Amino acid sequence: MPLLPRLRNVLLANNRLQKFDRNLSPFLPNLQCLILNNNQLASWSDMEGVFEFKRLRVLSLVENPICKERHYREYIVYRLPLLKYLDFRKVKESEREKAKKVFSGDKGNALLKSMQGQASAAGVDKHGRDEEDVLEEKRKKQKKDALTPEEIEKIKDAILKATSLDEVSRLERLLRSGRLP
Repeated sequence: MPLLPRLRNVLLANNRLQKFDRNLSPFLPNLQCLILNNNQLASWSDMEGVFEFKRLRVLSLVENPICKERHYREYIVYRLPLLKYLDFRKVKESEREKAKKVFSGDKGNALLKSMQGQASAAGVDKHGRDEEDVLEEKRKKQKKDALTPEEIEKIKDAILKATSLDEVSRLERLLRSGRLP
């Protein structure tokens, strides 16, 4: 990848990203805004590459599984001290203080190490499973979640019968939530 010193904003929403590579930061030294909405970033190890961007001011991870993690907002604010907006909400000074408080002291250091340990344990996920086991589990889940030919036909018929953009949007929301029309 070439050096891109003038690139300041990257929008990667809706791309099914599962991991953000930590080797990208040297190529994007001036990145200030990173939008990763509606992807599949699920653990802190998937996010390690994001924390390498020391000049990052705006970060959005809306609709990623990682958003449901305990201390989500505090951890990101702690790891990216120059961040001004997280998930399109301004980072307040009180949040910065709370993040410092959560990750200070013996308990805070232990919590920080456990969260960073999830990220640094090479080949092991946050539940202690080996990377190959996790990949195999994902493959099995994808096969199980795959649509049957009949279900695909039902979806195609529903799309063809849609008469307005609102109906198409409704169908899209149903499919994203895992329900069939």
